[in-house]
Amino acid sequence: MTLKLVLPGPGVVSVSGKDLKGARANPSSAGGVTLKLGLTAAGAKALKKKGKLKLQVTIVFKPTGGSAGSLVKSVTLKAKKGR
Repeated sequence: MTLKLVLPGPGVVSVSGKDLKGARANPSSAGGVTLKLGLTAAGAKALKKKGKLKLQVTIVFKPTGGSAGSLVKSVTLKAKKGR
């Protein structure tokens, strides 16, 4: 799964959450960033068992020379049919 973000400037962006493998990027300028996200073994097992998985995803951006800001979003993943 991928997450596309548009950032206002250079800095460090990280994404984390329960049942989610974390990802981070260090863009050198403003613009779009694409992060590849994956599920932990427990998350993949829960998704397969229930057919869907609700996650709390935390996105943190710390601009170069500035203070960090964060955003928490609820995301529901649905398993592909036939798998």
